Amino acid sequence: MTLAHVGALENLRAAHEDFSVTAGSAVRGNRELLAVTGRCAFVHQLVPHYADSTRYVTRAESPYLPATTSRYGERHTTDTEVTMPIPTTYTSKNETGCCAVPNVDAWQKQTFDFEDKSFIREHTRSALYVPLNMGSTMTKLQTTAAAANAAMPPDQAMTLSRDLSPWKAEHLYAVTQPIPGADNVSLSGRFVSMVFEGPFKNAKTWYEDTASYALQLGLPSDEVYLFYTTCPKCAKHYGKNYVIGMAKVS
Repeated sequence: MTLAHVGALENLRAAHEDFSVTAGSAVRGNRELLAVTGRCAFVHQLVPHYADSTRYVTRAESPYLPATTSRYGERHTTDTEVTMPIPTTYTSKNETGCCAVPNVDAWQKQTFDFEDKSFIREHTRSALYVPLNMGSTMTKLQTTAAAANAAMPPDQAMTLSRDLSPWKAEHLYAVTQPIPGADNVSLSGRFVSMVFEGPFKNAKTWYEDTASYALQLGLPSDEVYLFYTTCPKCAKHYGKNYVIGMAKVS
């Protein structure tokens, strides 16, 4: 723990001593405390049991919040439930005409929400978790989205993959809207993410590390996706093979 952490904890304790919690409002008191210290991102790790009690803090509950409704750690301001912004997935730098440079910094140990996010789904055959027809499957997904004018903007492109068995995997390709005739899937819920770099053979470790990170946050997950941001050809060109792990936690 650094001196900054110690100082923040002292501030947290002082705020707690000065704060008056009326009978029967202990949870509300916890919300107020984190409203005071909510800008310290590491508070979630130092006092993780407060996380759920700060998820829906309103102006009526806390005089420390601005006049609009917000949730701890968010910047949106509406009177209804607010979701965390989803980072862009790619930068504008593209040296190959295929995969752009991924925006990996924005995804390292982040928490975000999907709300009815649209995908189309295809499956690949696998041999002990090694996909056998990945190239043709990705081409089919891209062609289907383009033909329906439903392809995502380049900086928001995303394909989520997960193994269903040693012999089969599913791949969810983000689209702007459901496509008639396609296998449409929508995802909703809260996700946490981590960024990895290395050869594809490390996929099992990436999966386990993403699930472990969610568990460390007190948010166990049995639904983990890997977003392979760069094809093998482009990874060789850039000298980096970045993969983003995403665990659904609610």
